[in-house]
Amino acid sequence: MSRNRRGRNVTSPRPNATVRSPPPPAPPNAASGVEVRQPVALNGVRPTSITCDWCAQPTIVKPRGRVPRWCSETCRHRSWEQGRAAASGRSAIQIVERLVQAPAPPAPEQPSPTPIDWPETLGALAAQLDSGRIYDRDLVTLSKALSNVFAAYERHPGVRRQR
Repeated sequence: MSRNRRGRNVTSPRPNATVRSPPPPAPPNAASGVEVRQPVALNGVRPTSITCDWCAQPTIVKPRGRVPRWCSETCRHRSWEQGRAAASGRSAIQIVERLVQAPAPPAPEQPSPTPIDWPETLGALAAQLDSGRIYDRDLVTLSKALSNVFAAYERHPGVRRQR
């Protein structure tokens, strides 16, 4: 073993060892329809901006380091999820996010009391008035409504005959 300039041990290659080059990258799988794109410098010139492989937004390339393929960690992770789903045989779907405005459902209508229900309803109103469960502030509007009801009752032809 020999030492480098920093004083660390360095192993020298074995004399009989053969140097292997890394295997060439596998071609994209045409059956899966997944396009593999490597962002490399064209003609030795480093690009100043790229298009994100996931969201297709333009991204500025830093002057040093690897040329990015994605604009953010979110896009990188989504791309990884899609590739993993395609590799496992599951169908990789395209996620489309959009805002959908649905009209609010109409408020359910209170069923109006039938003629059989009115005596019970008016009796419950009288019990609430006697027990003080109706606020004083509501008595004015309640008296106007009861006056209108009583006037309509007096106008009814069946009531006139009973007198």
